[in-house]
Amino acid sequence: MIRIQKFLANHALMSRRAADQAVRDSRVKINDQKAVPGQVVESGDEVFLDGKQIVPRKIESKLMLYHKPVGRICSMAESEMPRSIWQDFPKLGAGKWISVGRLDINSSGLMLITTDGELANRLMHPSSNIERVYKVRAFGKVTDDMLEKMKTGVRLDDGLACFKKVKLLESSNKDKLNVWFEVTVTSGRYRMVRRVFESLGLTVNRLIRLRYGPLILPAELPLGRCISLSEEDVNALNQYIKRFIK
Repeated sequence: MIRIQKFLANHALMSRRAADQAVRDSRVKINDQKAVPGQVVESGDEVFLDGKQIVPRKIESKLMLYHKPVGRICSMAESEMPRSIWQDFPKLGAGKWISVGRLDINSSGLMLITTDGELANRLMHPSSNIERVYKVRAFGKVTDDMLEKMKTGVRLDDGLACFKKVKLLESSNKDKLNVWFEVTVTSGRYRMVRRVFESLGLTVNRLIRLRYGPLILPAELPLGRCISLSEEDVNALNQYIKRFIK
């Protein structure tokens, strides 16, 4: 079973928004009845758009690991001026690419890109507690109190936030004003890593995602390039999901 908007997006090469509008404009029928927003398409149903039947196509599930550079956005909006990450991916005959979480324009590192919406939702669900590891360079004088607050929690505008692990990579150079950290988070909240540092008076000037769950950014993968995950990697991710996602 699949909702009509998603069915149209997958099989009629429409955006989800355009599909929703087509349904609201009474351009879509399921069997001999006009479709309504959110209606479910079941096996054996016939779907018509503007009087023409849409034949379901088999969509192969793909999972890619991408090395995002600084300066590229994750938005699919055509009106955006900066270059999009989506220009770095092969075109699909059916389905669409979905990013598992995002990195902002000033961040780089590992991203997972898939055509499997169910997998993406499971990986991004707030209850997943999947570990993400970042290497962060921050400007400002670091104190022991700051390091403790990073682990115990700081108050942000959307609630308490903390890092599961914090490692000061230049532990003998606390007086330096540009210090590298490695932090581990289990939340995908918007720009959380940057906001935790900023709440403590530190300005992040480099942020690189090194790991997502069991998957590590390959040192040999160039910026702006993507690779298909091996069967071993996919199995490791599936085992991770079974262990951490209830």
